[in-house]
Amino acid sequence: MIQHCRNNSKLDWLHLVIVALSHTGLRIKELVGLRWSDISKGDTSWTLKLLDERSYRTPESVRRKLKNKKGRSIPMHPRLKSLLDKAPRSTDGYIFRNSRGGKLNEGTARTWLTKHVLKPLALKFPSTPGVPGFANGTLHSFRHYFISECVAQKIAERVILDWVGHSSSAILQLYYTQRTQQSADQMNNLRFGNAESEKSA
Repeated sequence: MIQHCRNNSKLDWLHLVIVALSHTGLRIKELVGLRWSDISKGDTSWTLKLLDERSYRTPESVRRKLKNKKGRSIPMHPRLKSLLDKAPRSTDGYIFRNSRGGKLNEGTARTWLTKHVLKPLALKFPSTPGVPGFANGTLHSFRHYFISECVAQKIAERVILDWVGHSSSAILQLYYTQRTQQSADQMNNLRFGNAESEKSA
């Protein structure tokens, strides 16, 4: 998907959205509301700081409302940092833009991802019947991808929960269960020697 967007200059903005979602585990509503002021820049690393703004005395329409009402900090992956470092700053302070340069909203991101990325790739790389493929993708799939990769690369459970904004580890058990099942499936598909030697063994 990233390469598909990089090959089309009209999808540069969507390329940034995909990288951001898949490298942070943010929900799309959280992503479209990110402002440059939410980034804390250190000497060598950046951090995203999300705060719930329900109690702020700002206009209701611009207040961030996080799902669990709890703020969090997410260290920024170098790949995303590099892309954002080159991204143009906007006068309204929001980071993510649509194809015309205006503030991105959830509907636009969803429509463009489906029409210009998922559908073309589903035709180019059709999935096996019954097996999820590009046609089954959604914006939320990037959050699942992020968590799955964290689990696969043995990031501490508490750290994953902090990054994605969950208070209970119960939500992560599904990902660990899936990994266990995938491991079993991979073992079942291993073949040692030829069929005849397997029978004699």
